[in-house]
Order: sequence, then C-alpha cells, then structure tokens
Amino acid sequence: MFVSYARKDEGLRDKLFDHLGGLRAGGYISAWSDGQIVPGQEWAPEIIRRLADIQAAIDAVRSHLLRGDLSEAWYSTPSASGYSKSAKR
Repeated sequence: MFVSYARKDEGLRDKLFDHLGGLRAGGYISAWSDGQIVPGQEWAPEIIRRLADIQAAIDAVRSHLLRGDLSEAWYSTPSASGYSKSAKR
C-alpha cells in the first residue's frame, strides 16, 4: 500500500500506520511512504518505482498536495487510473 500525503500531515500518516499495524503484523499488507527513503537516495525515481508496483494506495488529498511535483506522476499511473475506474462503478 502506497501512502501519499503532504509533509504537514506526517503526524496523520504516523497515526494511519499505527492503525494499520495489525494488518501489517499479520502479513496482510505492507505499507510504504517516502519516509522510508534513506538520506542520499534519489527520492523521485524511488517514488515513481513504488507507484508502478502498488496494488493499493491511500491518497490523502488536500490542496497543498495537489501542487506537489509528483502529483502528476501519481495520477498518470495505472493504479490511479484503475482506482478512478473502479470508483465510478
């Protein structure tokens, strides 16, 4: 599960990860966010690589998130298009 959020919402991301703890511990899901990128690692290619591999995503949308550099990359992924198609059903 890819978690997309704005920097000012890191506390909310942490709470979400706490709530998902049981599912993660049981091996039902693995959650990833850019907080797992190590210092010195190229962050944009890593995020784009992760977007290509996801099966589920949580997109915490606020106006400041939509202004981010990677919002276009996210909304052009097959996962995002598949989500929007399934949400219309």
